[in-house]
Amino acid sequence: PLAKPSATLPFFRGEPIGRTYQPPVYAVVKRINPNVTDIFYWMFFPYNRGKNVCIGFSMLGTCIGGYSTFGHHVGDWEHTTVRVQDGKATSIYISAHGIDVVYSWDATSQTFQNGDDTVQTEGTHPVLFSAS
Repeated sequence: PLAKPSATLPFFRGEPIGRTYQPPVYAVVKRINPNVTDIFYWMFFPYNRGKNVCIGFSMLGTCIGGYSTFGHHVGDWEHTTVRVQDGKATSIYISAHGIDVVYSWDATSQTFQNGDDTVQTEGTHPVLFSAS
């Protein structure tokens, strides 16, 4: 057991890959029809650190009363789905704590877009982050 909610264990950071740590990633492939395939990517984060929250009040960008951390929890799944049609990725679905968004491939910009929101790519691969 953890000594306190803010304590961590070494494996909470994920697997060391070069200079970074990565979560395990699992993929499930589902053929929808002969031309369409969905690829579901699931990432497991063993530990999710909460946010630093002002517990007093905030005035002019300053917290008066101090900070505390809320929301630590063990075990967090994130996922995204890539839809492939006729051999090309046509859209990605991103789910994040109740916010579900579909981004469509835009051949002109070579990115996935939803309105003014854009998912950057490396080639045709979306670059996604689970946190900022």
